[in-house]
Amino acid sequence: MKHFIYAAFAAVILFSFSSCRRDHMEDPTGTTGNLELEMELVFGTGAFQVNTPFADANGDTVIFNSGNFWISHIRFIKTDGSFYETAVNHKIDLSIPNTATTSLTHIPNGDYTGIQFALGSDTAAVFGTMTGSVANVGFNYSAFGASGPAYTPVFDFGTLLFIAPDAAPMIHMSMDMETLFANGTTPAITDTILVGTPESETFLTNMLNAISFEHLHQ
Repeated sequence: MKHFIYAAFAAVILFSFSSCRRDHMEDPTGTTGNLELEMELVFGTGAFQVNTPFADANGDTVIFNSGNFWISHIRFIKTDGSFYETAVNHKIDLSIPNTATTSLTHIPNGDYTGIQFALGSDTAAVFGTMTGSVANVGFNYSAFGASGPAYTPVFDFGTLLFIAPDAAPMIHMSMDMETLFANGTTPAITDTILVGTPESETFLTNMLNAISFEHLHQ
């Protein structure tokens, strides 16, 4: 049986896709640089947007009418395997254009081979707590999983990212919203997920698996 679901999603990572652009702010000390991290939302093979019906792999119809999530603890992996970690906590709101782009400043000059970050924020105590009906509920996946910060894999750029005062790089990534309902997770149960439950941990794993590195602009 097909279900017609209005899913209001919140959690790490998006949004309406804004075209790749290059902006930067000068560092008078000459020791740091800036970049932008842009996330594009998709559903399967097509573009994603709110208030639009999508059919998932189970044959359910899903509509996201709102939602938000956070990315934090963004790490830039150095050539020696160590990393620089930013203190940014960035909220991505599915219904507000351009929140998919995170501007990062004062990154130490140097060469970096990849990126990693956490879903959720230090500012909330639990991940995935929701109540009420699936219809018209503003889900707020704002914090970490039961075991603490949930990090993505290290995404390898396939080249070196150069951070310098006169550079304006951009990292372009994507998130497949259909993957949120993989591994037995269905839209119908997302109104009862509680932190630490198998459903919550599976949904968080699905979110991490939904994110892909696309390309790097130097």
